[in-house]
Amino acid sequence: MRPERRLLDLKRARREPKRFGRGAGTASGRALLEAAEGWARSQGVEMITLNVFASNEHARAVFERQGYTAETLRYVKWL
Repeated sequence: MRPERRLLDLKRARREPKRFGRGAGTASGRALLEAAEGWARSQGVEMITLNVFASNEHARAVFERQGYTAETLRYVKWL
């Protein structure tokens, strides 16, 4: 792998809480991802990464439908 590979790590992407549970998440999530991907391509970015809670099945499904794949596991311990 080339060390200079261009990467975009998405952080804190959210939709409006008032739209939760109304079926808007798929369309709004897809639009947000498509906008980020378009900008990233225009900047020469080769890979996008993001984090999602394992328990957030809805968000995971949106990302997977858009072609994202799970690659790593992150372990945490609350104290």
